[in-house]
Amino acid sequence: MDEAAERADLERGLLALERQGVRPEGYRAPSWEPSRRTFDLLAEYGFVYDSTLMDDDRPYLLETRAGTLVELPPHWSLDDWNQFMYLSEPRSGPGTVYPPSRALAVWREELEGMRRHGCLFVLTMHPFLIGRPGRVEALRALVEYALGCGEVELVTGAEAARRALADPDLPRRSLRPVEPDPAIYPDS
Repeated sequence: MDEAAERADLERGLLALERQGVRPEGYRAPSWEPSRRTFDLLAEYGFVYDSTLMDDDRPYLLETRAGTLVELPPHWSLDDWNQFMYLSEPRSGPGTVYPPSRALAVWREELEGMRRHGCLFVLTMHPFLIGRPGRVEALRALVEYALGCGEVELVTGAEAARRALADPDLPRRSLRPVEPDPAIYPDS
């Protein structure tokens, strides 16, 4: 999409949500594939946070030309798509159907590592994937495990962003385009 099309798409989405009485504070780019201007648009339209960039395990402030966003970094390992999605054509997902206990094991181990290192655990769920009964039970087991840890809290993205904004030591970053090394990636 060019800038005009991306802006129009964002405005249509906001208008549809506004008709339902919803004003989103956060955003995640579809398939985690933003354009270079996505974050400027989000700040311009008053979003508080984004959860698209996988460049850290802790929140940070993302400086844009239109203002600052809190970035709540997600990760592929915490997405139910990689655990449960299966399409034979076009090829997508793990290539076989695994039991929900496998996803639970992955997520619990990630939670343990993130707890130890003071990270933000951003779980990404797709209702059509996680909504199967056995998968919901695995998710329930994860939530019960997390709450049983004591110091783990379950909060919305908006609440995580508010807490991040209250942290005076939160790092600030600006987007830097990736410049491939021409010796390694020559133009074709």
